Amino acid sequence: MKNPVNNFDQEELVKRCRDLRGLVRSLVCDADRAADIEQRVWLKALQASGTPIHAWRSWCRTVTLNLIRGDARKKSSNILEPMAEDVVSTVNTPEQILA
Repeated sequence: MKNPVNNFDQEELVKRCRDLRGLVRSLVCDADRAADIEQRVWLKALQASGTPIHAWRSWCRTVTLNLIRGDARKKSSNILEPMAEDVVSTVNTPEQILA
């Protein structure tokens, strides 16, 4: 099966670009981050070469939300890792408490 992105004519592809850009920018405040996510959604669409995408808008919304959530998870784990190391290093052993 052809890639779903290749099935669009030029006018439809431009419309899809505008729709996707509007969706991503409505969900992400930072313009650079929004552009990055938009590109990653298009990359996923191109990689879905054997998979038909019947409901394009729903598919884009799902992929966009998944990418945003994934980025948030990575960001929060990067923030929490140093904090966890600090907590472990400040915990006293029972011997230190009794001394």
